[in-house]
Amino acid sequence: MSRIARRRTEEEGADTLFRLRATTKPAGSSGNAWEEVARGEIATSIGHDLDPHCELAVLAEDLDAAYRAVAGRLEHNDAVRIETIDGHDRPVLTPLDRLDEPPSLLALRAAVDDLLPRVDLPDVLLEVAGWTGFLTEFTPRLRRRRPRRGPRRQHLRGPDR
Repeated sequence: MSRIARRRTEEEGADTLFRLRATTKPAGSSGNAWEEVARGEIATSIGHDLDPHCELAVLAEDLDAAYRAVAGRLEHNDAVRIETIDGHDRPVLTPLDRLDEPPSLLALRAAVDDLLPRVDLPDVLLEVAGWTGFLTEFTPRLRRRRPRRGPRRQHLRGPDR
């Protein structure tokens, strides 16, 4: 399956997953049975097998093919050489030559920079927190412990007070 076809299949599977999550569990059905049916439908819709060994075998085969293709081209690539460092073979890549930036790139960079608002990182985090509510997932460390009282405050004020 080509990458484009695989992506299209995965997008269709994501639509199926969304529809399955949007539907409510049928009345009177047990949770595990419904989840197994949904899992099977989702896996089938995106072209995957429920058996992880089959999925891992396909991935291992793809990885092995890619590794062999790279290894086959390695001896003809002048930008890569293998050196032995501390008794281990390590790939060494030849750095690329620096290219001058054309004036059009500099102008584009300046135009984009002018369009971007000047904000601080905390402002961005607060804005995103307003959209997503992600800050509710964090618990401040101090909330877990009982606050200290007494001697610690004296140490923070210093010895002369």
